[in-house]
Amino acid sequence: EKTIITDLEPHFDGERIMYSSIGTHNRWHLFEVDKQGKETKQLTPAAYEDFDSFDGCYTPDGKYLFCATATFLGLPCTDGGNKMCGLFLYDPKDGTTRQLTFDQDSNWGPVVMNNGTVLYQRWEYADLPHSNSRMMFTMNPDGTAQQNYYNTGSYFPTSFFYARPVPGHATAMVGVAGGHHSVSRSGRLLIIDPAKGRKEAKGVIAEIPNTGKSVAAQVRDRLPDGVWPQFLHPYPLSDTHFLVSMKPTPKSLWGLYLVDTFNNMIPLYMQEDAAILEPFVLEKRNAPAVIPSKVDPKATTSTVFLQDVYAGEGLKGIPRGEVKKLRIGSYSFSPWGQGGLLGTLGMDGPWDVKRILGEVDVEEDGSAMFVIPANTPVFVQPLDKDGKALQVMRSWFTGMPGETVSCIGCHEDKNTVPVPKASMASRKKPQAMQDFYGKERGFSYRHEIQPILDKNCVSCHNDKNESIPSFEGVKWIDDWTSQIAGRAWNGNGGHFTQSYANLHRYVRRPGIESDMDMLVPMDVHADQTELMQILNKEHKGVKLSAEETAKLACWIDFNAQFHGRRTDVPKYCDAQPSVDMRKKYEPMLGVKPANIEYLPDLPSGITAVKPVALKADTATPVVKDWPFHHPNKKVLYEGPASNKQLGLGFYQLNIPLTEKVSIDLIKVPAGSFVMGSKNQIDEMPQTAVAIDKSYWIGKFEVTNELYALYDAQHDSRTEYRHGYQFGRLGYPLNKPDQPVVRVSWEDAMGFCKWLSEVTGKTFTLPTEAQWEWACRAGSATDFSFGGSGADFTNYANLGDIKLKEFASCSSFKFYESVRVIDDANKYDDWIPRDTTFNDGGFVSENAGRYRPNIWDIHDMHGNVAEWTLSSYKPYPYNETDGRNDVAEKVSKVVRGGSWYDRPHKATSSFRQAYRPYQKVFNVGFRVVMIDNAL
Repeated sequence: EKTIITDLEPHFDGERIMYSSIGTHNRWHLFEVDKQGKETKQLTPAAYEDFDSFDGCYTPDGKYLFCATATFLGLPCTDGGNKMCGLFLYDPKDGTTRQLTFDQDSNWGPVVMNNGTVLYQRWEYADLPHSNSRMMFTMNPDGTAQQNYYNTGSYFPTSFFYARPVPGHATAMVGVAGGHHSVSRSGRLLIIDPAKGRKEAKGVIAEIPNTGKSVAAQVRDRLPDGVWPQFLHPYPLSDTHFLVSMKPTPKSLWGLYLVDTFNNMIPLYMQEDAAILEPFVLEKRNAPAVIPSKVDPKATTSTVFLQDVYAGEGLKGIPRGEVKKLRIGSYSFSPWGQGGLLGTLGMDGPWDVKRILGEVDVEEDGSAMFVIPANTPVFVQPLDKDGKALQVMRSWFTGMPGETVSCIGCHEDKNTVPVPKASMASRKKPQAMQDFYGKERGFSYRHEIQPILDKNCVSCHNDKNESIPSFEGVKWIDDWTSQIAGRAWNGNGGHFTQSYANLHRYVRRPGIESDMDMLVPMDVHADQTELMQILNKEHKGVKLSAEETAKLACWIDFNAQFHGRRTDVPKYCDAQPSVDMRKKYEPMLGVKPANIEYLPDLPSGITAVKPVALKADTATPVVKDWPFHHPNKKVLYEGPASNKQLGLGFYQLNIPLTEKVSIDLIKVPAGSFVMGSKNQIDEMPQTAVAIDKSYWIGKFEVTNELYALYDAQHDSRTEYRHGYQFGRLGYPLNKPDQPVVRVSWEDAMGFCKWLSEVTGKTFTLPTEAQWEWACRAGSATDFSFGGSGADFTNYANLGDIKLKEFASCSSFKFYESVRVIDDANKYDDWIPRDTTFNDGGFVSENAGRYRPNIWDIHDMHGNVAEWTLSSYKPYPYNETDGRNDVAEKVSKVVRGGSWYDRPHKATSSFRQAYRPYQKVFNVGFRVVMIDNAL
């Protein structure tokens, strides 16, 4: 009888072989055959009527661990059209089955490691570039201790199929590095040792047949395409020799080869009318030691012990004491029949519905111990005092019933040895989760955010006022579409209110896909969004309550999703059969039922708060001979402003730091001016300020190249793309001549201290007054080159027409290139921007590209915003009130706006506040030198 046999796995005793084939109910099942090939039997029970079981392995204690579609989940990027598989454990002694993984997408290739743990590949989509988000994991055979093994937060390899442990080695594995939209599972043959490194190519110890050559960590969707030879199914004989299926050239046959780390490739067998696949040696092997089960079948919860939330890279630079609570969340993953394509659950993600489970307290020493529901994918977000996430976890972990899940810190390096220490949390009983303004639920825009807008915003932001966006929640959009490949289709996308469509534009966030690497702490913190910045300034007198702030922050931290449950997404009926099937099998699989579709009633009877008009506290003060530069009169390079500077003698200075790198300074004359404006409440009252002494200021913003002399490890990284990434990095902010960003105020001050030491001069950051005086260069207008609405294209890199290039499609040329979408609609081109001018700059540009102001200082407006020395305190500005005391650990003022900001946020007077330890994607700095001997 003709049939298919695949997924061959020899038993430790060398007497039998497990394989996958078609069995009862025409489903895939696990089978076993003796080594003589005479006796076969189906291993998995006939009770598996509605799902497929395959790709299994024997566990040392006699159970079968295998893949099965009994999760009844669907692939998010095919609208749930492809069945996903999880890992399951079957005990032939008592006939019980238990689900081990509860992941979003598929798990593949389970195999027992030399130490008795199970190695497998996990695919996840949690706001990550899904083309590159397959990761190697390990767990105990009972499902406990699930943890990453290799390439978490890593673009390379794109996938790693058929991984097996290297004999006699504690950590090394061999496998096939494959792609995504690529050749099916074949690829490059790599030997990886996570003990050498766990990300990108750091753990690669050899690539066959190129042993001895360095392996580059390519970022590519179709990683192995065009690379020869192609490999499948490696079976290690030793740490140097491997049996493998190989196709040397495009015209070659798939044959059996013996390859080694000495670059030998010896053909053993091939056949003209067949492909020779899945080689292995049938021999008796010592079975790894049995790891005793830690699962309590009667338990419904797990316990999480976190030793120190500040340990690890996840919160690097965040001061102790800043984390007050942990937000505990979960997901509603795509059922088979419904997905999460762009525009389904939110405008730019997320892939899956995020659910709020509750919050727990963090002890003073950073420890926490708390109870979570077992068999539930859980993510954790560390919160500040306002309930805003200091870091986002774009992944999850799962505890088995009765398990204690332990972690050292927040994304700690798995290769570091933890220092044992007693913690405050370990001396207490595990916490039960505290409700987050209600019981466990999906987080819905209509239920959580719209009531805040109804109370605080719709008095102005309504359909009657066409000059500003409406935040009324009654009207639903009916014109959603997208030109990005992979968008929601067949009527499943754009089921949003007009309020949501308008508000999400003011929230910079990871989106449906962002950087694979762990994000910089606070990179997507609520306070870097324009929405929260407006509210922090109490726009129109709006003062949010603690509950409103926490809910708004939660929405931002949950990637600004709209839907809080999948039943609200169109055509849920397509997924209902799989949802019902999952419920049918929950008792068999040991899974506790959960109501993941619960939402509270929509609030009603909300009374709107009336707005408060912006009023200037005092009249504009008069300063003699101010202003002395009038850009609106087109007097640009002559007159009093130039004369003041020329009167200093020489006003330009270059200080070499290396043979290649130097710093350029401009001398700014002393004088008096009117500081502030009537544009924003925190720019009032305007104040007469005297700059008593001249000073030197950086002609340019500090560049990445210059900053690297101080901190060679710093990386300004990239800015996230919108939509999908498909093997593409974000937009670079880390080129040598671009201004450094993602440096905190503390980092900037550290640079100034270093620069002072290496030059023998005194460097620091400019005070707010010094910065504004240098920026204005004698002008009283909003910009040094003109008033509000002035053409800035020659002078400043601001958020303008060029930002439309965020609307792009990365699937161009079969996922090998990117195409900017011409004439993108408002749903693809959504960043608020100036629509009149195009300065030619997309993200940050090289320092000095744009014209300087009349004092020859570049980029005071735009490019990147800049730290000042000053603390964020109300005006009137007073030099002696402590605001320039460097010991004050309070929010500091950022000036100048950036490539991401519209012109009104880049005026000479606009102020923005960030915490001194916060690293911001569009904030850098320039220095001042206060040595008047020059």
